[in-house]
Amino acid sequence: MKLQHIFFSIGLLFCLYQPLKAQNFATDKHAVWLGINSDMSFTFGNLYSKDGYSNTKVGISSSYFVAKNILVGAHVNALIPNKTHELQIGPHIGYALGREDMQHHPYIIAGLSYVKMEKDIEYTYWGTKYFTLKGIAYKAALGYAVSLHKHLALNIEVGYQYASVSTTNLPSNKYEISTSGFYGGLGFSVMLFK
Repeated sequence: MKLQHIFFSIGLLFCLYQPLKAQNFATDKHAVWLGINSDMSFTFGNLYSKDGYSNTKVGISSSYFVAKNILVGAHVNALIPNKTHELQIGPHIGYALGREDMQHHPYIIAGLSYVKMEKDIEYTYWGTKYFTLKGIAYKAALGYAVSLHKHLALNIEVGYQYASVSTTNLPSNKYEISTSGFYGGLGFSVMLFK
């Protein structure tokens, strides 16, 4: 659990500590985006089930523009409660189009997440048991930030994610599972700039 706290704390402090100076528009150097989002995904693989499976995640993110149009940040996502409990936390990097005269901003983003999951696993000899699995997830997405107000945007995002988790708590050996799939998301971002 300490690794997730470190990732998120560093990202959040980095984004919030930087002074908001000299940025004239939403994707200018030193601008900050703070967001909240909800993603609906359809995944393939046996992480959630053997067949295709859909789920909904909610999350928060913070992004800091280290240069004009180039952002880095951190995100936290959690699966809306069902039989599987999941938390993802990690860094991301991206590129957002933008000029001073633009109100809407298309963007591309890539991220890496530490994943912690708790779920029931059917095991041949011991039946169904509740296990904690840990691993890594990768994502890539295209998005569009639609300006609702000078400092508020609606984010529309579509992307692809791959995740692999494992546990060593089984009596006989290591248990590894993975999944991949597409997702679509909606969210809001507060854009901090001059």
